[in-house]
Amino acid sequence: MKRYALFTGCTVPAQMQNYEVSALKVAGKLGIELVYPEGFTCCGFPYEAKDTFKQKTISIRNLAVAEEAGLEVVTLCSTCGSTLSKANHLFRTDRKYRGKLGDALGEIGMEYRGTTRIRHFTRMLYEDVGVERIRSLVVRPFKGVKLAADYGCHYVKPAAVFDGFDDYRRPHTLDDLIEATGASSVDFKDKMACCGAALLAVDEKTSVNMTKYKLDNIRASGAEGMVTQCPFCGIMYDVYQNTIGEYNLPVLYLPQLLGVAFGIDPKELGFKINQVKATNLLKKVGA
Repeated sequence: MKRYALFTGCTVPAQMQNYEVSALKVAGKLGIELVYPEGFTCCGFPYEAKDTFKQKTISIRNLAVAEEAGLEVVTLCSTCGSTLSKANHLFRTDRKYRGKLGDALGEIGMEYRGTTRIRHFTRMLYEDVGVERIRSLVVRPFKGVKLAADYGCHYVKPAAVFDGFDDYRRPHTLDDLIEATGASSVDFKDKMACCGAALLAVDEKTSVNMTKYKLDNIRASGAEGMVTQCPFCGIMYDVYQNTIGEYNLPVLYLPQLLGVAFGIDPKELGFKINQVKATNLLKKVGA
């Protein structure tokens, strides 16, 4: 059984437990163990604009925890994945910065050698499990169902820290995993546009308008639901959806989609937490 250190970040356990629960269920189905090393904290992202060094130190401390446990980090949050990956890239490539970060860790009795690998849950599935194996496990296919893939902004950006994984301009890996369930992953206008979550705390009106723009484009594509892999996107498209308009567009996290396709009871995948109910979509596939 493969083991990974699950980095949930702050938003998932606070607001999006359906994402975490479904990821654990799907991982178990695939023979993957997601463990919780003691000592993980916030990735440091909220500090990035105010104190870059403090943010990088927080990130590297988390990576040191995983390194001590001998585990690769798997993130559910795209922003956490990008934040940790950028800090790791800087540690490995900038000798001066590496020394400063090492000194900061030394003050709290820790060290980091730079060996920890970080990947998003979706990337781990794509690379370590593979589309074909996922397809082979589908017992409840989403045949005839049109779904829209929502990548979020930080899944493969900045490209330099993701080892060339996927195409940051037009990624395909989430689409491929969606289609492994039998569904059709539909294209839509401005597919890679931001959901607006980054502005929510400072300009709610603009943030929500950005969400509305994307929801309008997805509805125009004929999609019956959308699949996301980012908790911030989940907040905007699922939690805020009913305050924006009458879309009735279910928003599933990727492991929720895979779990249903694998035959797992939706009750075990956190669907009760989804704000826009997926009842009709689930009935369509016999769930």
